[in-house]
Amino acid sequence: MAMRRQLAASRRRGLLVLLTDLFDPRGYERALLLARARRFQTFLIHLLADDELAPRLAGDLRLVDAETGRAVEVTVDAEALRAYAAARDAFFHGIERFCFHHGIDYLRTTTSVSVESLILRWLRQGGLVR
Repeated sequence: MAMRRQLAASRRRGLLVLLTDLFDPRGYERALLLARARRFQTFLIHLLADDELAPRLAGDLRLVDAETGRAVEVTVDAEALRAYAAARDAFFHGIERFCFHHGIDYLRTTTSVSVESLILRWLRQGGLVR
């Protein structure tokens, strides 16, 4: 991950704002731990598409990973959507626990929220602006 190389080369600590979907197959933990070890104040913005939160899929589908091109054949029904929701929620909970445990500020948002609104909300939550 490019962030790891950048952090390793950094001579100064400061604020790190990371905007990511967290879908790196290598995981997110090592890079975030490196940021904390380098004493960066770390703010993780977990960015998701609305469809990732509430998929509107049904039937027999061929899903293609936009980053790898890997395809998988699936049947999407009510049971599959429930399993997806359970796995998604467990993933979110794991991220939240990790961030809390390591002193990383965490915010989950969607692509439908403007960057300006997102930053203003973060500043308000931190008591930095009204």
